[in-house]
Amino acid sequence: MFDVLASGPLPPNPSELLASQHMKVVLAQLRDMYDIVLIDSPPLLPVTDAAAVAPATDGVILVCRFKETTRDQVTAAVEALDAVSARILGTVFTMVPSSGPRVYARSNAYDRTDQPIMLSGPATGSANGARASGGPVTRPRPTPSRRYQ
Repeated sequence: MFDVLASGPLPPNPSELLASQHMKVVLAQLRDMYDIVLIDSPPLLPVTDAAAVAPATDGVILVCRFKETTRDQVTAAVEALDAVSARILGTVFTMVPSSGPRVYARSNAYDRTDQPIMLSGPATGSANGARASGGPVTRPRPTPSRRYQ
């Protein structure tokens, strides 16, 4: 079982609210109530919401889109997260084709580039052709008694 807390109407100052002390208090309360708190944010590069809330989390998962984002965009996303001392936990690669002729050859050739992207931090993932939309993730200490349904 899981709960969803929707953002509601767009406030005039979302980044300020996400970076506020009140948001840190809310996240602390949620950590006490839940095993995992996942925050979905807008894409990192066009708006600052993800970078504003990232320091209050345990880490960020960089969500990347196949054949959409350039290396420069991925690098800019990583630099933006580094600037706020966000810990990058890993990368999710989305929209990878799963069927059709030569799908393996296409994606394999796409992954083999002349220079690998090096992400800083303890965890890295494939970010080739990524769409940088970092989403902070807060993962509190696990509670063994909790069951997921």
